[in-house]
Amino acid sequence: MLNEIKPQALLVTNFFRDQLDRYGELDNTIRLIRDALKGKSDLELILNADDPLQADFAQQTGVKAWYYGFTETTYDELTSELSREGRFCVVCGHELEYQRYHYAQLGKYHCPACNNQNPHPDFTGHDLQMNPEISFVINELDVQSPYQGFYNAYNILAAAAMAKRLGISDPIIKQAIFNYQPRAGRMEKFIIGGKPCRLILVKNPAGFNQILQMMTQDPGRKSLFIALNDNAADGRDISWIWDAEAEILARTEAGLAEVVCSGQRSGDMALRIKYAGVDTARIRIISGLQEGIEQTLKIESETAYILCTYTALFACRKILVKMQAQQQETMPEYQRSRAGGS
Repeated sequence: MLNEIKPQALLVTNFFRDQLDRYGELDNTIRLIRDALKGKSDLELILNADDPLQADFAQQTGVKAWYYGFTETTYDELTSELSREGRFCVVCGHELEYQRYHYAQLGKYHCPACNNQNPHPDFTGHDLQMNPEISFVINELDVQSPYQGFYNAYNILAAAAMAKRLGISDPIIKQAIFNYQPRAGRMEKFIIGGKPCRLILVKNPAGFNQILQMMTQDPGRKSLFIALNDNAADGRDISWIWDAEAEILARTEAGLAEVVCSGQRSGDMALRIKYAGVDTARIRIISGLQEGIEQTLKIESETAYILCTYTALFACRKILVKMQAQQQETMPEYQRSRAGGS
């Protein structure tokens, strides 16, 4: 593909395991991308300085690289027991040491054997705030976004780094980030019965962990709907739910009222939530998506989070769009104009 489209720059966000039965082991994916870049001297790389799996890309490919990354944040952890891909140095194979973790394998690392460490970022994110919407500074540029979660902060930083390299001005970048509204399954917001509902795609342990962490930053009481399917587009292997830190849901700060498990593998998800330590009295199994969403919205809470794997996502979105539209049809005009939506 790189031989056909001739890009000026290539942005790499991060490397996490995703649907192993479709894509294979992560090492294979990394190797395919790295090999495709070799000899592309007319290309620039925009790389994540906080991901140790990208540490050797510039050296291995001979392509000029620019880096983005975050400084220390109040959301970091000094230790991590989460599933991590980049435990070992890509240069010498020795186990890495971390000063801090942003999430998963992303953080401040170094190799005690060969001194491989984070490249110096050309585009630095600092003063990160998630309350729960995102604001931080990129070099000297203040940005704000309606998105939530550390993984979206990384996406914003990566996009801004690419835009800066392409010569787009700071005011345009700032305005674009501020105005961009979440799209289908990417924190898309609905208002149903006066209750905010967030529709979110889940597909791998790292992303699931970040969504659960984001929920804890929302101080209100939440109802949670999780639709787990195992169609080909979802990945037949659903064992990844056991690699995710569902134990976050059992914490007091999660503010979980009840969780509704739905989809083709609703029972498997309910079992995972049970073993995470959530009281079974707060776990419901409702395999039908429509019925499950309706029940979730009836739960006494301030916000409903609707989490779905790929093949459940657009079916759930269709349900939410219809419910919101039906409600707005019965509203007085002045209320309808103030109602949020997709």
